[in-house]
Order: sequence, then structure tokens, then C-alpha cells
Amino acid sequence: MEQSKQIIISHRGNITGPNTAVYGENHPNSIKNVLDMGFYCEVDVRWVEGEGIFLGHDKPEYKIDKKFLYDHRLYIHCKDVITLYKLNPQPITYIKMFFHQNDDIAVIINSDLLWSFPRADVILTPKSIAVLPELVDDWEGLNNVAGVCTDYPIKYSKADI
Repeated sequence: MEQSKQIIISHRGNITGPNTAVYGENHPNSIKNVLDMGFYCEVDVRWVEGEGIFLGHDKPEYKIDKKFLYDHRLYIHCKDVITLYKLNPQPITYIKMFFHQNDDIAVIINSDLLWSFPRADVILTPKSIAVLPELVDDWEGLNNVAGVCTDYPIKYSKADI
């Protein structure tokens, strides 16, 4: 079987399942760890007025310098529209970011890719990043996507998606 050539994105720095990021999900060192392993990484980002940029899924947890986000291997999930607004005017055109609320698919800014959420009725295309495919049985088109965002990047890197 041919090795997958698709983009493998670690979800929040996880390696072998949910909550397996070495230093915790969205922790800067967990993100650096998966990047060092050769994976891309999805990070949750929040702008806090008067304080700056933070990583964190449910709340701002880890303050970072905006230069941390300049790594082209990051997919930046802006957790609110203000964060998207604050980050979007950055002159760095390879910052890939998106925002969504209840959407099935989000357009990734500075990319030609689509962030596609885990439901069997969400249509996948060759431009899709299938998010958490491990949650969807028989997701049609999964073998023909641009990549996956997963809590199991090691597993997907060894599999023919």
C-alpha cells in the first residue's frame, strides 16, 4: 500500500488520541513537539483586548507572541470573530486561519482548502481537510481529501487514508 501523501494535522497537539498532547492540548510546547515530529498542527487562538494573543480551547490559557503563529505548518482556529479580525490584517500571507460557529465547512484564509467538520453528510472534496475523521464511520470521500486533522496523527501517518 502506498504511503499517504495527504497533510496530517495534529488536533491541538495530540499524538495518539484525545488529551495525549505531551504538555496538554494547545500548550506551546505540545505544538512544538508535533511540529518537530513532522506534523502540521491545528491550534485554538483567542485575542484578549489589552492582553494579546492566547492559545486555549475553552478559554485563554497560554499567552504567546504573535510570531509563534507565523509557522506555515499551523492551522489557526480563531475562537471568535474578533480574533479573526485582529489576526487577518497580518502581512504574513501564509498564516492559515479560519473561524466557524455552526458551519459544516469553513474556508481557510490564505489557503485553497476547506475545513470540513466530522459528520457523514458533510461532503468531502480533494480540497477538504477532514476534521476528526476517527469520529465518522464510512465518511465518503475520505480517501480523496487534501488532509486530515486528527487526535491520532501517528496512526494516520502510517495508514493509507
